[in-house]
Amino acid sequence: MPNEVEAYLRGSKHTMSGELNRAIDAFNEAIRIDPKYADAYEARSEAYLKMGETAEAEADRKKAKQLRMDRE
Repeated sequence: MPNEVEAYLRGSKHTMSGELNRAIDAFNEAIRIDPKYADAYEARSEAYLKMGETAEAEADRKKAKQLRMDRE
């Protein structure tokens, strides 16, 4: 089973190649493995933005920000 970092990297690769649904799936996997993985929420937000899904993008951006603040 891949770890969250592998899933994140796979999602990033898919985002760069324009395979946004596959990117979302990979970021979902990273978040399922580690629900506190702020970078995965931020990256999924970027993929959602590219898809025009602004509400989902904003929700993920807020979640990433909250997770980072909770670490401090």
